[in-house]
Amino acid sequence: MQVDWIEFYSKVKERVSFDEFEERVQKKIKAFGGLLDIQTASYLVAYEIGLDSSIKIKDIGENESNVTVTGVVTKILNVRDFERNGKQGKVANIILTDNTGTLNVVLWNEIAELIETKSLQEGDMIRVRGYTKAGSFGLELHVGKFGIVEILEKKREMYIKDLENDKTFTISGTVTEDPKIESIESDKVARFTIRDESGSIKINCWSDAVDRCRDLKPGDLVQVKIHVKGGEGHVENSNDITIKGIPDREVELTKIADIVPRRVVNIKGEVSGMERVREFTTKDGRLGRVGHIYLSDETGRVRVVLWNERTNIIQDIDIGTPILIINGFSKLGYDGLLEVHVNWKTQIEIMP
Repeated sequence: MQVDWIEFYSKVKERVSFDEFEERVQKKIKAFGGLLDIQTASYLVAYEIGLDSSIKIKDIGENESNVTVTGVVTKILNVRDFERNGKQGKVANIILTDNTGTLNVVLWNEIAELIETKSLQEGDMIRVRGYTKAGSFGLELHVGKFGIVEILEKKREMYIKDLENDKTFTISGTVTEDPKIESIESDKVARFTIRDESGSIKINCWSDAVDRCRDLKPGDLVQVKIHVKGGEGHVENSNDITIKGIPDREVELTKIADIVPRRVVNIKGEVSGMERVREFTTKDGRLGRVGHIYLSDETGRVRVVLWNERTNIIQDIDIGTPILIINGFSKLGYDGLLEVHVNWKTQIEIMP
C-alpha cells in the first residue's frame, strides 16, 4: 500500500483494522473492473466507513473532482430518459441546500433511480460526492457511476440557528409555552415559542392558522413552514403547521441485529438495562442531559442514548418495559459499539 493515500486509513483506523481496510480496498478495485486507482478506491472505502470530507456549498468551484457536500434536499425534479450513442440512460436534478447556499445536483442512471423509487425525497439530509462543472443555470455537481449519494437522515429540516431573515423554511421544534392569542385590528395572531437542540424562535400564526394553534401545549412537537422576518417566524396558512406525534399507522421496524451505523431506524423491544442520567455543559454554555438504556428483542441488544428531555422517560420505565422508538439514529459509540440515539426529533413511547 502506498504512502500517498495512507492518510485515508489514518482517519478511520479506530473503526477498522489495517488488514480489513486493505482487503476492502482490493475488493472495491475489483468491483469496478480495475477502473479505479488505489487512491480513489481507498477514499471510497474510508467514506463508506465514516470519513466525512464535506465542504460548504459556497466554497465549491468549477471543474473540481471528488467534491463531497452535505445538505438538505429542498427540490426534486422529474427523472428524464435519454439516449446517447445508442444507449438508454436516466438523469434527474435535485436542489441541495446548506446554511451557505444552494446547489444544483445532477444524478445519472442508477443513482437517478433513487428518485423513481422514492428512496430519496425532499427534506432528506444527504451527503453526495461527484464532480463540478458549469451548467446552463450555474454551477452543477454531477453524480454518476463513481459518485456517491448517502442518505444521512430522512426529511431533515433546517435547524433554528441556521434560519435567515426574509427566507422561508420548514422546521421542527418543541413548544415551550401555551400560545397567546391576540387581536390586532381586524386580524388575530397566536404567538408561542418553539425550540430545537440549536436554539429557539418566536412563532406568529396569523388568520386561519390561529385555530390550528389553540390546542398546542408545552412539550408538543410541531413542524411549521415559516417565513422569517425580524428574527421571528410567521405562519399564514393552517396547512403549514403540523402537530407531530406517534403515528397511528404501522411503521417498518428494524430488528436490532439488522441495525447498521448511520441510519434512521424504527425499533421496538424491552428495556434490559438502565444507567443514571448525567448533566453536562455544551461549548456555548447550555446545560444538557444524557442517559443510557439498553433495549433487547429476539435478535439482540443495543444501547440507546437519550438526550435532554428524552431522558425523562427513565423515570417511568423499568427492566422489561416495552419501548417503541421511531426515527432514532444509529451510530458507533466511543467504544466502537453500536448505539441508537434519541433526541428531540425522535418519537419514543412506552407500549401497552
